[in-house]
Amino acid sequence: MNQVPSNSGSTYQSPLFLSKTPSGLSAITFTPPTPANAPSQELLFVSNNYDLCTVGCAPPSTPHDNTVSVYVVNADGTLSEQTSYSPLPIAAPNPVSVLAVNTYQPGEGDIGGVFVYVGNKGSNGGDLNPFVLCTVSGNNGCTETDVNENLMTPLVQTCSQPPCNNVPPYSAGSDPAAMVVDPTSSFLYAVSNGVADQVYGFQINPTAGTLTVLPNSPQPSQGSQPTSIALHPSVNNTGQFLFVSNSNSQSIAGFTLSTTTGSMSNATTTVTPAAPSGIAVH
Repeated sequence: MNQVPSNSGSTYQSPLFLSKTPSGLSAITFTPPTPANAPSQELLFVSNNYDLCTVGCAPPSTPHDNTVSVYVVNADGTLSEQTSYSPLPIAAPNPVSVLAVNTYQPGEGDIGGVFVYVGNKGSNGGDLNPFVLCTVSGNNGCTETDVNENLMTPLVQTCSQPPCNNVPPYSAGSDPAAMVVDPTSSFLYAVSNGVADQVYGFQINPTAGTLTVLPNSPQPSQGSQPTSIALHPSVNNTGQFLFVSNSNSQSIAGFTLSTTTGSMSNATTTVTPAAPSGIAVH
């Protein structure tokens, strides 16, 4: 990283040098369940899908495409990469999106975890690739060093003799360009802007991090080339809403979400000027 001295004698990182092209960002704050009174941690995950340098690269331009970088967010906002293993190869081509999910619930001890889902674009279809973060020593074979280094390991594992803890990637259209999770970390939604133009919904297993496709998933995006997605949380448990921007058809699709099953219904379409490429709600 390039740090440039400021007038105050401290350092800043803007811009932060990257030797690869970042395609997605996801930040998360969580408190490890052990030890007692453990401080909260803030991490930033970055998916990388293209190298700035591919042949005869000199540091820091080393080949790191098809990877995920993991950074600690320091108290002053600067980033420190977990260089012991980051960037991490994800064994999938063209990662285009990333989403970190914290399923720990207050007062429930070590029930839950921190899971990271990486969406990749493939010629034969895109997938969501699941990973788990080492937050508790002993869980998922994590050592204390792994916990201290925020090691991210794939849920997709291989072994020579069954039974194996194999969790395959989850199909999500040809290009899962963006993802979002509901406020309870129970449901994950992804948009695919490939041929089908669809919205996928999954239920998250809070302890294993595995995904189950919702019964009415996928849903048409009500337009063409959906590029971004946003979720408006429930108000007084009356329902919540999902919005998708369709850049080619100049429209925004809206869905009503069930707070209990996560199902999508009551699709609406709003015409927009120009081509909407980003979306956020508050």
